Amino acid sequence: TASSPSLILQLDAELESKPWELMEVLGKPLALQAAVSRTPVGLTSAARGRPMFREPVRALLIGDPTGNLPVARAEVEEIAKLYHKPIVLIGDDANAEDVGEVTLRGCDVIHFAGSAWCDSQDMYLVLAGGTHLTDDLIRPGLSHRPPCVVMLNSHYTAFVPPGVGWKGPDPMKATSGGRMGFTEVMMRAGVGVFVGCFGAPSDTGGAAVALAFHRALLTGVSAAEALRRARNAPTVPKDDPTPLLYSLSGYGDLALE
Repeated sequence: TASSPSLILQLDAELESKPWELMEVLGKPLALQAAVSRTPVGLTSAARGRPMFREPVRALLIGDPTGNLPVARAEVEEIAKLYHKPIVLIGDDANAEDVGEVTLRGCDVIHFAGSAWCDSQDMYLVLAGGTHLTDDLIRPGLSHRPPCVVMLNSHYTAFVPPGVGWKGPDPMKATSGGRMGFTEVMMRAGVGVFVGCFGAPSDTGGAAVALAFHRALLTGVSAAEALRRARNAPTVPKDDPTPLLYSLSGYGDLALE
């Protein structure tokens, strides 16, 4: 499949919580036609640095920490087949101590499939034992050796668009300005590419997009192109809006050398 045009969105703080990827061009969402990436708001490339993939790629795959998400578990098990000797933390093994230890040692790719929620102050990932991994706790581990790619495949991990409420363990009221998820902390930690959601992906759709994204990434195309291909993958269930609920921030041109 030939690569598509690349498009870089340079947004300010007032615009970054809006789903520009859904903008229609000639009757079709922009994200299906172009390799779209967002530049970090208020951060220069010099300040962030640019991580590089190692050979072989070192991957950390985290799935179903709460033990009640079988599709997330299967998602990580399938992605694990794509990488050479990945570190796989599933169920009770996906605890804060082990996740933190592996992250500090450094990974090129981190993938999370599980539950993400928020309270009045923080966004957080739910790990084994009910531990909450907040954005503030994530940054130090990632900053030690920033990964090239992080994908958090769960509800509203990228941002919450304006006017969207959220029912969950910690209900969230809709706001006129939206709310940022993990995007800012990922960019400030120096992560090369962050892929997150600005909606609630379906279980099967989210798993299909994730698997297609990693498969495309490992062919050597850019991260932004890998996400575009994943959105259009024939393995994604038809009439499922999930592929359109992802955004990519950082170096959209980052690719395996």
